[in-house]
Amino acid sequence: MSSGSFDVVVVGGGPAGGTAAWELSRRGVKVLLLEKERLPRYKVCAGGLTLKTAELLDFDLSPVFEQEITKARCTFRGDCPLTIDFREVVGWTVMRDRLDYLILERAVAAGTSVVDEQRVVDIEISPQGCVAQTEERDYPCSALIGADGALGTVSRRADLLREQQFAVAVETELAVPASYLDSLSGCIHFDFGFVPSGYGWVFPKEQVLSVGLGTFWGKSGKLRSLLCGFLDALGIPYDREHLRIGGHPVPLGGVKRPLQKGRLLLAGDAAGLAEPMTGEGIFYAVKSGRIAAETVYEALQSNQVDLSPYSERINEEITSDLAYARRLSGLLYRFPRLCFHFFVRSPMVQRGVADVLYGRSSFKQLYRGLLRNTPKIIVDNLR
Repeated sequence: MSSGSFDVVVVGGGPAGGTAAWELSRRGVKVLLLEKERLPRYKVCAGGLTLKTAELLDFDLSPVFEQEITKARCTFRGDCPLTIDFREVVGWTVMRDRLDYLILERAVAAGTSVVDEQRVVDIEISPQGCVAQTEERDYPCSALIGADGALGTVSRRADLLREQQFAVAVETELAVPASYLDSLSGCIHFDFGFVPSGYGWVFPKEQVLSVGLGTFWGKSGKLRSLLCGFLDALGIPYDREHLRIGGHPVPLGGVKRPLQKGRLLLAGDAAGLAEPMTGEGIFYAVKSGRIAAETVYEALQSNQVDLSPYSERINEEITSDLAYARRLSGLLYRFPRLCFHFFVRSPMVQRGVADVLYGRSSFKQLYRGLLRNTPKIIVDNLR
């Protein structure tokens, strides 16, 4: 490969990298995407795809939809069940390997070159461009997008995001009897209070249940053993002897910081953009991938490549709102019992959360509405 044969190298084939590659390629930019795993690759993830995410990816995602979600069930330590019927689709469950690969297929169709099983071990940044170095060869480019996840190489080698706060999640996918899976059809389940400073979830897929626990502010050492207790508490059938549990860090957003250095920028989990109340990251990966592509494309059209506007856009369009999600997270996980009984059970709060999922509202509006209406919410729940 000759120097400069690609305008942009994208590192990582998740939603952020795939979206960035697709957006750039369909604008005529020559893009190479490097993925360390063999594609399609499995990814530990609850797999919730919100309506606003589907709308952001303006192509047909239905081939990867597992279940259509119209309801949510909430419990506190497995008790006090509350079912919320949204009366319309708020999202879908998906398997991440299929979703990520679908986005990559669109990128390839637009002109992206993809090379899998290529782990980037180092990078070089110069005024003239960047070089992504793998164990096999170097890949020079005019600009580089790091979308290689929460513990990726690019951010470390670029000396960005030296201080981050991580949530930790563990998850298993269970093959359960069809009758049991049918009983959960269309409904996602959240449990508060079972795990300290976090929550548990049950997401129905087409053939399996995704069940997991995440902790946002506490210690994570006992999550794997707690997951078995969570399954027992909910009465979900499983084989303890053959239970396979995966874990991963979730980089929480809501703190403004530089996400660009020279001709390099970060997107998705590599940029620390997971939502701090639920850990949802797909929407922010896709959105940051689009912003990354727009920034790089505009820079490449100019005589002087300047990616500095990227951090400003991310901080304004994503981070500023996630700061309010961070405040809500602190309230929810420090006082889970009070929040469950007074806020989670409030129809007003339920509508506010649904509006955020739809993209009709923001965490800032949800937070301010909660402060403004707290006396009414408390009075209504005491009746």
